[in-house]
Amino acid sequence: MIEEQEEDNQCQGCGNIICNPEPLTLTIFNSNTKPIELNFCSWGCVFEVIPEISCDFFVDLPYLKYDDGGGDVNDFLNLIKKP
Repeated sequence: MIEEQEEDNQCQGCGNIICNPEPLTLTIFNSNTKPIELNFCSWGCVFEVIPEISCDFFVDLPYLKYDDGGGDVNDFLNLIKKP
């Protein structure tokens, strides 16, 4: 089961410290519990954790951002284009 990191600036995927002041944040909503927010340093880390998520309601993916640093729209598109 995935749980929130104790440190907001730690990546849920790789465990590294996130230097970006606006990390990629994924939120897991389950029916009878409070939402769980997970922070990531890159889309690569987001995609590694998604298969591990157990959810009975929905998951809110991070916003696409038009900047540099592993969290931008090009990084996302490159990952979903992979065979």
